Amino acid sequence: MKEKFDFDRRVLMCGNCGAPLETGFAGGTVRCEYCGTSNLFLPRKEEPVEPLAAAVEMDEETRMEMLRRQDGRQPEMPRELKPLISGGELAPWKVQEALSLWSSTCRELSTGSDYSDAELLYYLTIILSNHYSGKEDDLRERALYESALEVLTLPRHRQIMRGFLARNAALEGDTAAARRWLAPCNPRSEDLETDSSYRVSMADILTVEGDWEGVLKLLGQDFDEVPITSALDGKAIVQRANALERSGRTGEAARQLYLFMEVNGSLGRKALRSIVSVYSDSNLQVCPLSLPEAEEKYHESRGHAASGMQNPGCFGQSFAVTGVFMIALGLFLGPVLGRAGAGIPLGVKIMLFVMGGIFLAIGVRQIRAGRKASRLVTRGVEGTGTVQSMQPTAWTINDVPKYLLELKVELPGGRSFTARTKMTIPESEKERFSPGAQVTVMADPEDPSSITVMD
Repeated sequence: MKEKFDFDRRVLMCGNCGAPLETGFAGGTVRCEYCGTSNLFLPRKEEPVEPLAAAVEMDEETRMEMLRRQDGRQPEMPRELKPLISGGELAPWKVQEALSLWSSTCRELSTGSDYSDAELLYYLTIILSNHYSGKEDDLRERALYESALEVLTLPRHRQIMRGFLARNAALEGDTAAARRWLAPCNPRSEDLETDSSYRVSMADILTVEGDWEGVLKLLGQDFDEVPITSALDGKAIVQRANALERSGRTGEAARQLYLFMEVNGSLGRKALRSIVSVYSDSNLQVCPLSLPEAEEKYHESRGHAASGMQNPGCFGQSFAVTGVFMIALGLFLGPVLGRAGAGIPLGVKIMLFVMGGIFLAIGVRQIRAGRKASRLVTRGVEGTGTVQSMQPTAWTINDVPKYLLELKVELPGGRSFTARTKMTIPESEKERFSPGAQVTVMADPEDPSSITVMD
């Protein structure tokens, strides 16, 4: 069986039903065995994605500065795609609609060049390929990339499509094919997305080949050395961390992975796990020591943060110490004053005991709540929670409102139950916790209904 991302054949989409069809370099007419449609394919384009003049020699420091100025920009998805997205990915019930839009946009671009149509096809190809990748439909994923490559003309779009093809070929172990997919690409682009696609694709090739020094030369030794577009930042960090670990620098690798988690929170940790799992599916073990070390440190950090949320500013300790002091005052102040010839009224002693007891009880309660929250994060069982409802409470912490979430929780082993928890949610984050959204939760192994949300 041929490799799904090999270079010596072409796989393109049927223009009618979207089935993947195999043809040769020269193109020709191919009849779809699924719907019977005859498809006419043109010869494969192998010219450089950018004119050679675009790769004019430039001082590398100047080029890096140009790329850094582009870093941090978040490209906006075309508005036509927003109804197709649910939970950050293509909604399963919208796949056929997305395919129809993809096919019609391809036809539009085959008769003329239009920037808005090109951007639409570019994003459609990515969200559809992510969907088929999740379904392990590699041939259809390849057909999307290669068919888009037939009609896209912008250098950025073409280089990114070739990058996808190269990375998939590399993960199949076919680094020769991966290099051929990258051959027409510009290794020194002045556009950050274009440069990052080449850099990360070549890093995958070198990762498969075990060239750790080459990976670090491409991606730098640390975060700020080489700018990478945000869409590929997580992958580049995994590639760099793996190269560091394989070079005997596991501590540095774990530190970089941990910092990525700290900046991006639970979503960042999920992203790193997902990237590592893709390599694992290709029988490549990346970051086997540094990722668990980074996750352990992240859990400790989240545990301290969770404890601080339940017991802010050592509130519990302050109340407990005050309570003990008031009780001690009631016990010892009377005898001290008695030796001095004075006394303390009974009512004052009772008040000191009562108030001290109240302060001590509140303090102990807050300390226990903080420790419980920390224990949940550091020792709990990780699961998935689906938001059923989100209700505001009357409480705010530092002007951030607290909400009561009702979640359907699913834990490993098939355990599921409904649980409630309270958490502060900034206005800008409310949409992430709307009904139907999925979040990461940690549950107490001794009392699974006791949970905390990690996102």
